Amino acid sequence: MWYKNRAHANWGVVSWQAVVKALDSRTWNPSIPDHTIAERFTALVSCIDTHLPDGVKDVVGVWFETGGAERMMEVSDEEWHMMKHIALSLCSSAILSPETILDGLIFPVWNVAFRPHGTLTRPQALARTLPLSRSILLCEPLESMEDKDVDVVLRLETCRARATRPSNIPTIFRGIHALAILERDEALDVTIREDVRDLRQRILQDPFMRSNLFSRTILLQGVFDAISAEQPGKRDILVSNLKECLTSEWVPDSVTGE
Repeated sequence: MWYKNRAHANWGVVSWQAVVKALDSRTWNPSIPDHTIAERFTALVSCIDTHLPDGVKDVVGVWFETGGAERMMEVSDEEWHMMKHIALSLCSSAILSPETILDGLIFPVWNVAFRPHGTLTRPQALARTLPLSRSILLCEPLESMEDKDVDVVLRLETCRARATRPSNIPTIFRGIHALAILERDEALDVTIREDVRDLRQRILQDPFMRSNLFSRTILLQGVFDAISAEQPGKRDILVSNLKECLTSEWVPDSVTGE
């Protein structure tokens, strides 16, 4: 039985790598829209998932952990947007977990904020994480999804509920602190910084996020303490962000003094 399970796992790895290679090669008929191709790849991965005893979730998760996340920071916008659509569709269908998408496509880019003297070599990589972040954390459909399914928002709400389960909350808090640092990074284009700020503020104001995340003050304080120890030079930014997270009625000007 062990060799049969191993064969299944290897088949899953090879299948997923073939999908990634196909996205990179772009060898399909150029007259077919990328969105249509992305839907076809999503259907293919869904079919593969049904034939694996444990599905594709572990296969995709390991791929991100072993170089896939770094690779996606460097790919073309066309490939990234197709992967974004595939990943979110698989996530909203419960084939992939939300944390796989957060940890594989979003947080690796945001966490550059915590590297010593670290700046994004491709700032656009940050900008293109924002729509996907809004989908998972704020239930905002991607532009390509809005007219496709009447239940898309419901599926995104279910996805967010899974994304914000207790074990994931510290990682999300860390991501929000990273946004606070990035929005003040003068090396970034002002438009990107404004978009980052808008996302962070919307997360802080969202009723679901306030009720289910920011009410967990012990977790919030623990994440703040850990990052402050790692990043003493950014403590002022972290303190300001923590105050905004803890404010019961979110009024940024009264907190930040801006």
